[in-house]
Amino acid sequence: MIRIGVDGRLLQGNLTGIGKYVTNLLVHIIDTNPGVTVVVLSNKLICNNDPRFQVIYDKPHLAKVKPMLWSRFFLGRLVNKNQIDIFFSGDGFIPFFIKVKNIISMIHDLNHLLVPETMSSLRLITTRLFF
Repeated sequence: MIRIGVDGRLLQGNLTGIGKYVTNLLVHIIDTNPGVTVVVLSNKLICNNDPRFQVIYDKPHLAKVKPMLWSRFFLGRLVNKNQIDIFFSGDGFIPFFIKVKNIISMIHDLNHLLVPETMSSLRLITTRLFF
């Protein structure tokens, strides 16, 4: 049995293109690999609570932490605690303090380098800081 841990940030709120892509990819992995469990780790409710996903929420008071900051500083603890074999980041950001050796990181674009004017100031700063 392989446990794939997923950063749940991209599955919170209304799904964007990346969130839809990640969901469809995970469903395909589950459908074609019966020995795989997808574990979505999040600090807030996810919008696609697919029954094939195991969803683990962080402590309730951490729901107030901005998702990007939560992902970088608190998600690693959940990954390490839940016996994850492979960590999947759907947007290229890897948590600090993660002990998993197998990491898959999907990078969809390089807007922060190529067209930074299309991004909000906060998103640009956090992307440049953490990418």
